[in-house]
Amino acid sequence: MTDETLGGRLRRYRVARDLTQRGIAEKLFEAETADREQTPSLTEAARRIATLTVSVSQYEAGRRPSARVLRMLADIFEVDVAELAGLQVARKAAKGDAEAEPPGESETRTGPPTLQELRTRRGLTQAEVAQALGITRAAYAFVEQGRSGLADSHAPMLAQLLRVTPQRLALALPTPSEPSPPADRADA
Repeated sequence: MTDETLGGRLRRYRVARDLTQRGIAEKLFEAETADREQTPSLTEAARRIATLTVSVSQYEAGRRPSARVLRMLADIFEVDVAELAGLQVARKAAKGDAEAEPPGESETRTGPPTLQELRTRRGLTQAEVAQALGITRAAYAFVEQGRSGLADSHAPMLAQLLRVTPQRLALALPTPSEPSPPADRADA
């Protein structure tokens, strides 16, 4: 991970685009309401934008946004979620890694790579992935081990962090009947 905090990156991206916290809040509001059939009233919109402005301030001060909000912020700033989250994946992508990982040795020998293999290929720890997803490291470890399922809302972000397609991620997810081997303690 980089030394810069998520809040610092948010502030840097916002200032670089000459936006205010309210400007970001308005863009978040637009993203939230884009798929709604019914348009909120002006009063509702003003209240929500005011709330989002406070949230943006809190994110810049260190509060962690949800995975959904992090995706929306990445879209607003036109950057990769991993880059915004400050994960090592961003550095690898900047060096020209392909979007999808080529088949590895383990994939040609024993089938698709496990979730743990995909994560370690990207140089990420369980803690880093868990932080990006907004869950605990233990909760993520349970997903890797097949002791818990991955929430549908976390799948798109995890696929993006691991730089795999959602279909490839689905192949890597262990089923409850076939859990992955436990992750090394040193990895956490």
